[in-house]
Amino acid sequence: MKRLIVLVLAAWMLAGCSTNASNGAGGTDPNERGPGEVAESSKPRNKAPDVSSEELAGLAGDNADFAWAFYREITEPGKNLFFSPHSLSVALAMTWAGARGTTESEMAEALRFRLGQERLHVAFNGLD
Repeated sequence: MKRLIVLVLAAWMLAGCSTNASNGAGGTDPNERGPGEVAESSKPRNKAPDVSSEELAGLAGDNADFAWAFYREITEPGKNLFFSPHSLSVALAMTWAGARGTTESEMAEALRFRLGQERLHVAFNGLD
C-alpha cells in the first residue's frame, strides 16, 4: 500500500512538472512565463528560520531513508536512472501541508516525515 501511495504521488508530482503545449504556453498571456523567467511569490521568505541542528539532521536522515526506499522501488537492474529525491520530498511536503487525517498520516509514513506539520516546513526552509 505504501509503495502504491509513493508511486502515485511521485507520478502525479512529475506530471505536474511537465509542460503542456495545449495550454498555450509561450502565448501572449502576460501571466504565462517563458523559459528562463523567474516566478516568485510576493510574500517575503524567512531566510533565517528558527530550526535546530537536530531537526535539520533528522530531516536530512529522513530524506535519505525516503530516497533509498524510493530508489529500491523504481530501479531496474541494468537500466540507468536519474531522479531528485530532495525535489520529490520538497514538492510532496507542500502537498502534505494540505493533507489531513488518514492521508496525512499515510503520506508522512511513506515519505519518512517524522517532524510534525508545524516543524517540517520550517526545517525544509532551513535545509534550503
